[in-house]
Amino acid sequence: MIHESQLRRRFLAEDVPHRLGQLSSTLSRLSDFMLLGRPVESVLSVMDEAIRFVRWTHGDVSVQTAVQLEQLAGELQAWRGAWPKDAPSSNEVSRRAALARAWSEKVLEMSGLLTPET
Repeated sequence: MIHESQLRRRFLAEDVPHRLGQLSSTLSRLSDFMLLGRPVESVLSVMDEAIRFVRWTHGDVSVQTAVQLEQLAGELQAWRGAWPKDAPSSNEVSRRAALARAWSEKVLEMSGLLTPET
């Protein structure tokens, strides 16, 4: 298993658009893990990874993007605190998975990776 310091070093070696792309990918994986009924520990691990990516990127983005990342981090923290209790509720799982997927798409748009270079 990779240590947090190694993960952080590798993550920060990327430019901001690619870091946001990795965050988007992690949020997409989170959505999939929720819908597939992965073990609680696996879901929480992916949530923790997303929270770290937000924290490590927050200071390197525009104010507008930072505000959106703060909102995302708040949602992830709330989900993390409630996940073991909410995991059995299929309605809540579906709702959070859809929100994670929506955030994934939003973060990917923020990254600019979908915009063709001029």
